[in-house]
Amino acid sequence: MRQPRTYYWILGTTSTLLLLGSVMVLSSSQIIAFEHHHDTFYYFWRHLLSIGLGLAGGYFAYRINYKKLNKIAPALMFATVGLLIVVFLPGAGKSAFGSTRWIPLGFMNLQPSELAKLSSILFAAYIIKLKKGHLANWNDYLPLTTIIVVAAMVLLQPDLGTAFLILISVFTCIFIVGARLDHLLTITVTGAFSGLFFIFSSSYRRQRFLGFLNPWQDPQGRGFQIIQSMLGLGSGGIFGVGLGLGKQKFLFLPAAYTDFIVATIGEELGLIGTIGLVVALAMFAFSGFVIASQTKDCYGKILASGITIMIIAQAIVNIAAAVGLLPITGVPLPLVSYGGSSMLFSLIGIGILLNIAKQTKLEARD
Repeated sequence: MRQPRTYYWILGTTSTLLLLGSVMVLSSSQIIAFEHHHDTFYYFWRHLLSIGLGLAGGYFAYRINYKKLNKIAPALMFATVGLLIVVFLPGAGKSAFGSTRWIPLGFMNLQPSELAKLSSILFAAYIIKLKKGHLANWNDYLPLTTIIVVAAMVLLQPDLGTAFLILISVFTCIFIVGARLDHLLTITVTGAFSGLFFIFSSSYRRQRFLGFLNPWQDPQGRGFQIIQSMLGLGSGGIFGVGLGLGKQKFLFLPAAYTDFIVATIGEELGLIGTIGLVVALAMFAFSGFVIASQTKDCYGKILASGITIMIIAQAIVNIAAAVGLLPITGVPLPLVSYGGSSMLFSLIGIGILLNIAKQTKLEARD
């Protein structure tokens, strides 16, 4: 059976982003890999391992009828909460750069907050289906407070960026089912004020926010990352300095292969390469929302929309931070940056999205 056109667009854009990411991770991580591990391919091999695990997980998710996921959503949310607790247990969680977000597994570091993004969408779709798509009063939202608890646990790691992405993905699910306007406004205003509170209640988040407002006020401190990112983007010009010839990765630009890989792309591939990246992401978003719009099943519509926004919202946050339009959040660029857990659960989500497209096609034939 020939799949719908959007199915192939999702496959094509995902493959393009994975290929671009692999090339740029290899280019941007060689110096720091040799500096820390005396192996220029250290991060590249681990990146390929993450892609391999993600493709296996994505294929497995693709083979399962998405409607069956409704049965495991509560158990998956329970497992997510358990893993988020494990992160904080002495000797179990791994800390880096002032955050405790990972569980070492030997071959990779599992980041439960990445699982939380996907499990929150599945759980939200499960609850909304349980309510038959109607969120008429505030009592109908009570089961969804579980997701707020999960976001709060992620915030304690601390990881405001991922907590925000969890909530915005679930908000999209609520919006899709046609929640009341006054409820949406109340949630939006509450979320905005809560975000400002958490930004200014933490010294390091406050410093990041102030660095975002005026990075040149402290170019060697809180403004260093964004200034180096802008230098990388600006020095690439239209066509870039050439693949592998960038200078910012020589320990000038922090996280050149993770949070700021966009700056590396801009420097080495220029404006053309950066626009190509944005176009691929835009095509992915368009295809994902078309799949959601063509799905008659409310559950499938919520899942497709939530998974699409999970990936695209993270991409927007990452790119906007790299160009100075948003404060730095520390989230990787999905499908492109180095980051095992992000890659794994993004590809699993895409597998679910492809299955929704497939099932929609089958139902249309029947």
